[in-house]
Amino acid sequence: MKLFSGKFLFYFMTLLVVVFVVLVVNKYLNDNSLCREKPAEEINIGGHTNLALHIHSELEIYINGVKQIIPANIGVSNLYMRPVHTHDISGEIHIEGPCKRDFVLGDFFKIWGKEFNSQCIFEYCKDNGSMSVFVNGIENNEFENIVLRDHQEIRIDYNSK
Repeated sequence: MKLFSGKFLFYFMTLLVVVFVVLVVNKYLNDNSLCREKPAEEINIGGHTNLALHIHSELEIYINGVKQIIPANIGVSNLYMRPVHTHDISGEIHIEGPCKRDFVLGDFFKIWGKEFNSQCIFEYCKDNGSMSVFVNGIENNEFENIVLRDHQEIRIDYNSK
């Protein structure tokens, strides 16, 4: 007497494999060593699904009074989507991830491939001018270490001597 047909066993085994893969992928994405500690520029969130973190900050950069365009698709390509990225030229930074963690402004600039720290913005450095950073209108001296928060407005001003 046959308890299970071959078709039933096939579907049951397929279901087990799918459940196993989902559990492994979920553990991989939520593993502290991978999600919480890996550098932002090495994380691929893959898209806008299964996110534990999804916030937005606004960034404006002024060099000698001229507003700089922040390009679309920083951190986005056909192969990856970084947890800190842009979609358009509005200055809105998307901060998204499979786990909750703090990303900092320096992460965005690393992903962008541009210099930003307490001394320089792009190729403009304090030895040839002055730089100020404001978060929600209040001067902030944390520069690249500013933690990105939801609805935050960040402005960077550099002025040559």
